[in-house]
Amino acid sequence: MDLDGLYSEVSSAIFHAERLPDPESREARDAFAGVSSLEEQIAEQLPADDFEGMIARRGAVRAAVAAGEMERARRLTERYCGELLANDRFRHSLRVMLLPKPVADIAAPISVDIGAQQKVTVVGEHRNEPEGGTCADQAKTQQACLEHVESLLCSLRDGRFNVRYAYRESLERYLEYFPSETRRGSMLLADSEARVLRGLFEAEHEILPLELAGGLRRVFELHQIACVYYDDVRRFYEDVRAVAAPGALREADVADFLNGVEQSPDFFDVQVAKEFRDVDLELKRQEAAAMSLEARNVIVPPDPILLRPVRARVFGLASTVNAIFSVVLKGKDSAEAVEGWIDLAERLAGPAASPIELLREAARGGQLARH
Repeated sequence: MDLDGLYSEVSSAIFHAERLPDPESREARDAFAGVSSLEEQIAEQLPADDFEGMIARRGAVRAAVAAGEMERARRLTERYCGELLANDRFRHSLRVMLLPKPVADIAAPISVDIGAQQKVTVVGEHRNEPEGGTCADQAKTQQACLEHVESLLCSLRDGRFNVRYAYRESLERYLEYFPSETRRGSMLLADSEARVLRGLFEAEHEILPLELAGGLRRVFELHQIACVYYDDVRRFYEDVRAVAAPGALREADVADFLNGVEQSPDFFDVQVAKEFRDVDLELKRQEAAAMSLEARNVIVPPDPILLRPVRARVFGLASTVNAIFSVVLKGKDSAEAVEGWIDLAERLAGPAASPIELLREAARGGQLARH
């Protein structure tokens, strides 16, 4: 077929593919695969330094990605980048198309953005802003909760209760994470620690001193009231509950992604990796506490949020990777972007792909709550 015929065919194919109602459907993927094939045929008839030739090559790769044919997209990119007439700007435009696309509107345990120094940095999370009620109500509840925790800690430090040291450790971590006027904190991490503490309490509530047991119950009550003011905590657990089968998260990919963050100090504030590790540690503790209770077959009242700890950790890590990679792409696309952002995105793309795809599969099945 000559170029005029191919141009006519590809225009019709693009028009059809882009107007299908579900871009993730089998019909849409087949349609984009057809677009990619036509664009490839056009590219074969035009040189790599020709404007129309570059458009066709980009179209072939872009449509292959839309069709979910990533191996084909990679082969085309490798071929086109290897052409002698291709310039560096064009090669970069092709490589960027292979980057995984983060899932939009997913609640994550940490919030990050590009800071004043053009680095990815942890920012004041929306989840730490009160939602509903009044600021006075929120401050009063938080203050009461903190006072009860500090009172219990004082008694534990003085040796007033003969109980496991784990109670003191958990309360201290809770206090460290709990947002207040003097520290940013993270209500989601504080909530996760509260669940670890609740697991300890549920396992031993019958043998705890009555005064300590009553104090812990009051802390849990105040904590649950305080959580009402943090909408992103609710959103996170809604998504966790919605994922009936979260899929397998490749731990090696998460570790590689985190290592990539830590090894890129020119692009990441040190706090990003620290909070990532804090999230993982807290969710691991929560998971271990729940599994320990299950193994001992302890009959306890159900968690009011009906949390599934294994799901929470899988979703928490995947959504954290998704959030950080989203901001890396934002840095790549910003007006102040330097060449290194594209290279950084490509280095992190490999380990980010499987956690992002795990979220995408859940979203594709309509499992995740939409916010």
